[in-house]
Amino acid sequence: MNYLRTLIILLLTATVADAQIVIDGRPLAHDRLTATWLANIDSAALTGTRALAVTTGSDIRDLVIDGTPVTAGTYAFADLAAGKAYPFTAATDTGAIAGNIVFTPLPILQLFGDFGYDYAVGTVRLISTGEDTTALTAKLKWRGGHSNQPGRNKRNYHIKFIDANGNKVNRSLLGMRDDNSWLLDAGQVDLCRVRNRVATDLWNDFATPPYYSDSQPNARTGVRGTAIEVLLNDEYRGIYCLTEAMDRKQLKLKKFDNADSVLHGILWKTKAWSDAVTMGAAPEYDNTQESWENFYVKYPDIDEVNPTDFSALWQAVNLVANADDSTFRASVAARFDLPVLIDYYLLCDVLLARDNWGKNIYWVCYDTQRSPMLTPAVWDLDATCGQNFSDDGIRFRQDLFVNPQSDIDQYPSGDFVLFNRLISLNVDDFGNRLRARYHALREGAFSTDSLKARYVNAINRLISSGAAAREEQRWSGDTGDLGGHTLDLADERDYICDWFDTHLAWLDRKYTATGDVNADGEINIADVNALISIILGNSVAEDYAGQADVNADSEINIADVNAVIAIILGN
Repeated sequence: MNYLRTLIILLLTATVADAQIVIDGRPLAHDRLTATWLANIDSAALTGTRALAVTTGSDIRDLVIDGTPVTAGTYAFADLAAGKAYPFTAATDTGAIAGNIVFTPLPILQLFGDFGYDYAVGTVRLISTGEDTTALTAKLKWRGGHSNQPGRNKRNYHIKFIDANGNKVNRSLLGMRDDNSWLLDAGQVDLCRVRNRVATDLWNDFATPPYYSDSQPNARTGVRGTAIEVLLNDEYRGIYCLTEAMDRKQLKLKKFDNADSVLHGILWKTKAWSDAVTMGAAPEYDNTQESWENFYVKYPDIDEVNPTDFSALWQAVNLVANADDSTFRASVAARFDLPVLIDYYLLCDVLLARDNWGKNIYWVCYDTQRSPMLTPAVWDLDATCGQNFSDDGIRFRQDLFVNPQSDIDQYPSGDFVLFNRLISLNVDDFGNRLRARYHALREGAFSTDSLKARYVNAINRLISSGAAAREEQRWSGDTGDLGGHTLDLADERDYICDWFDTHLAWLDRKYTATGDVNADGEINIADVNALISIILGNSVAEDYAGQADVNADSEINIADVNAVIAIILGN
């Protein structure tokens, strides 16, 4: 069996290695659907006319680019630009080939093999500046929940690098960690393809470190990744995000003690909705099973450590679901990492992450022998910024972020009992802590300009590279993934900018306490001055996101000034 597998791999690798055109030291990736040969090039080189080294594999000769024979091992590409086509012809041992050479600054990943729901061995090659372009052996499979149903076309992939004997091999890719496990995120129903990546990068930049960061300062509760272009068996599959996996190494969990068979760090992932996932019920669990009520144990692997231990998770869910108010208030801070939960709540609120309140969370326990405390890690943030998680109503209705009296009175946390109890009971001044953190972040990571710039920059990179046009040509109108919707990344970029303008204005009102007239998260003399300015006609109430009509009598006058003063004085 090992011999047969090795033979198949060698044949695949030979297919990759032969019949190659190499430009500037990197092989081209062939898309036979459009007769395009993608060439990776550094973005700084995409200007003017450049003489680039050109070589060919043993099976190619008589290369002619844009009417000029390539004889000296170099070719001067005129007026270089991403997406510009340079027609070429060449002879091979079996005939002739022709097509267009097109440059892209995005990394290119080639996959070769027959992949499905189960792991199968194939070949992977990453083509990018500074990367080893040697074809690598890996096992791959489709991955995902809702995105992995029958009838899907642009599949997500899980890649595990191995050697010829099937042993795992670590690889460091594009400046990210050294590991054998990597993910390809297709952005399957996302109309701009990068929502999950940009949202996760936002979290990585602002989130409070987990409770155990003093002992593990390099722990990450969000994975890193970057946009690439993927081809499968010489067919263009489009824009993907190559990302690290969320696992023990990422989170720096304390390892399982093999010598004494003692569990320490544990990682769970929620894959589907259930009453336990929303923390409204805590039925019995079975430690010999991989899952409990749609919480799946990800570390330690159930195939390696069985029985596992759901007790810390169950105790936390049971506290939320069944404890009386007094017990909940007294105990919740020992079970949940509240500073990180505050940031998680705000992330979901600012991005309208409606598929992430309970579901699509990793729950992390650093060391059950030291503390049962859980902290969240983020995942699957594609249903954000007005985007649905399926092609059924692919964009949310406008009232979902404009009108608080619509059918989202319970928004944002919906049936997620943990946040509902924290807010309704105002545990440890939870409401004011949310408001203070929100207003602090609005000065930085959550500023309107900053948030819009993240998405604009990510989408513009795809547009300027030419990848957006290739993605739109490949997938626009696809019925299996997009329900026939048009794919237009420039239009989606503009939609997201408009969405943030409206949604953040609504949130500013939501997070403004009575008396906080200037909406700075504090109630003080500045609010009195703001009111006086409005009353004297020096400004208008619409200039402030706060509540100028403090006493809610439909007038703005000296009575509102007195009401603010009373709040400041504690009366």
